[in-house]
Amino acid sequence: MLLKRISVLVALIGGFIVMALSVLPTGTAYACLPCDCPDNTSVNCWGPYQLYTDPDEEGNCTIAVWVVEGGQGKEALLVTAEEIAELPPVEEIENYMLVGDALNGYVSLYKLQNGQYQVNVGPDGEGKVYTTNWTGCPAEDAHEDNYRIG
Repeated sequence: MLLKRISVLVALIGGFIVMALSVLPTGTAYACLPCDCPDNTSVNCWGPYQLYTDPDEEGNCTIAVWVVEGGQGKEALLVTAEEIAELPPVEEIENYMLVGDALNGYVSLYKLQNGQYQVNVGPDGEGKVYTTNWTGCPAEDAHEDNYRIG
């Protein structure tokens, strides 16, 4: 009888030890804004998108906008260094020009008369449109904002 109680006790203690060890973290988890995460080079911190202005394999800068679609990140818009170089100089731009758009206008990239770029994403389910303005490629002096339509 004592042996039976000891074996049940050992099984229970063993089960608790296994459960306790299974909840210990096995890696590093980050809870941070996208622009502050150590492994993320996103220009923006807010909104339903990620903006990247990283150099490609040859060191030429590209502009890429990623959105989450169906639970997965998806590149929505990519502007290569060659396409950026073909854009007209700011003197020829009246207010702004559309560089590219995707997802039926949900993502839009503009070159502004002041030489900056601007990406607009939205409106989302709440009617918000998120914007990021920046200078150059790679991005410098980035500024984020959002507004509600209606």
